[in-house]
Amino acid sequence: ALADGLFAASAVVLAGARSKSVLFMGRFGSGLAIGSSFVAQIAWASEVAPARTRGTVTATYELAISLGFVLSFAVFAMRPGAWRLLVCLPGLPAILQLVAVAVAAPESPRWLAATRGQARADRELARIYRVYGGRAQSAPRAVVEEPADDGTSCLDAWRAWWQPWVCVVLVAWLTFFTGGFNLRIFIVPVLALAGHSTRTAAILTLVLGLVKLLSTAAAVLAVDVVGRLPLLSCCLRATLLCAATIALIFASRTATELVFPLACLYTAAFQLGFGTCNFVLVGELFPPSIKGRLVTTVKFPAAAFQAASQALFALAIDTPAHLAAIFLAHAAAAALGLALVAALFVESHDRSPFEVRDLLAAKFATYYTRLSQTDDDHRRPPRLEPPRAADRAPRLHLASFRASPPDDDDDDDDD
Repeated sequence: ALADGLFAASAVVLAGARSKSVLFMGRFGSGLAIGSSFVAQIAWASEVAPARTRGTVTATYELAISLGFVLSFAVFAMRPGAWRLLVCLPGLPAILQLVAVAVAAPESPRWLAATRGQARADRELARIYRVYGGRAQSAPRAVVEEPADDGTSCLDAWRAWWQPWVCVVLVAWLTFFTGGFNLRIFIVPVLALAGHSTRTAAILTLVLGLVKLLSTAAAVLAVDVVGRLPLLSCCLRATLLCAATIALIFASRTATELVFPLACLYTAAFQLGFGTCNFVLVGELFPPSIKGRLVTTVKFPAAAFQAASQALFALAIDTPAHLAAIFLAHAAAAALGLALVAALFVESHDRSPFEVRDLLAAKFATYYTRLSQTDDDHRRPPRLEPPRAADRAPRLHLASFRASPPDDDDDDDDD
C-alpha cells in the first residue's frame, strides 16, 4: 500500500514537473516506490502461493513489468516526445492495486505462522481458500508449517542463510551483466548504430516489447513445469550465442540487418531465464520470518550492479567497436554464469527454504573441503622416505681402488 501511494504521488509530481529539481524529486519518489514494492510484492506472492505453483504466482510480477514496457514502447512509437504521458502511466495501476490491497488482498499465512502464531495463519489460509479456491478444507497446512528462524538481527539471519544469499546475488549479477537488461533499455541507439532510422527504431522497439511480453508469459507457464535450473541454463546458452554474434557483427560491420532478430532472441532468452527466475529465487530461498530483511540486503548489491552495467553500456554505445567490446564482455559473463550455475545451484521447485539451504550447504562444504585439501597438498613439504634395499645403489669402497701386489705367475710368464 505504501509503494502504491508513492507510485501515484511520484507520477503526479513527474507529470507536472517544470524544473529539474522537481523532476529529480519525482524520480527519487518513484525509486523508493520501486524498491519497496519489489521487497513487498515478491515476499507476499511467494508466501501466499502453494509450493507447487509458487514460481508461477511470483513470476506474474515480471509479467506486469513486461506489460508496462509494452505500453511505454507503444506511447514512444506513436508520440516519441510525449514523456509526460509516459511518466503518468504507473499512476493508474498503482491506484487500482491500492484499492485491491485494501479490499481483497489477504495477509501472508507463512508470515503469520512465523510471527503471529499458527492459529492466526490457519484462519487467514482458510479465508484465502474459501474466497479464491471455493473449499476451505482443501487448504494444505504444509504451506504454513515451516519452522521459524530464531535470528534476531539481519547479521544473524545472513550468517544462517548466506549460501542462498550468495546464489541470489549471483543471479542478480548475471541479470545485469549478461546484457539482456541493458539491451531493452538502450535498444534505440543500438538499432541506430545498426543503420535504422529513429522512426524505424521506435516501431521495432514496440515489436521487441511484444516479444518480451510473450516470452515472459511463456516463462510464467513453464517455471513450475520444467524447473528453475533448466530455464537458467537455456537462457545463458542463448545469451552467450546472441551476445557473441552481435559482437562479431559490430566488430566486422557486416550483416547489421541481423541485429534486430538477434535482439529479439536475446530478449526472449533473458525473459525465459532471468526475467522470471530472478524474482522467483528471491522469493522462495528465504523463510518468511527473515525474508523481508534478506531480500532488502539483496537489493543493495543488485542496485549497484544495475548502475554499473548501465553506466558501462552507456559509455559503449558511441561507436560500433565499443559496442562490440561490451557485447563480447556480456558473452564472457554468460559463459562464466553457465559454469557457476551448473556448479553451485540446486533446484528449488517444490522445496522449502530449509531443504534448499541444506542442499546448498552440503554442496558448498564439498567444494570447501576439496579446496582445503588442495591447499594443504601445496603447503605440505614433500615427505622423504628412506630408499628400499632393492633401490639402493651399490657402494664403492676405497679398498677396491688400491693397487694390488704384482702376481709372480705373470712375471714368470714374461720371462
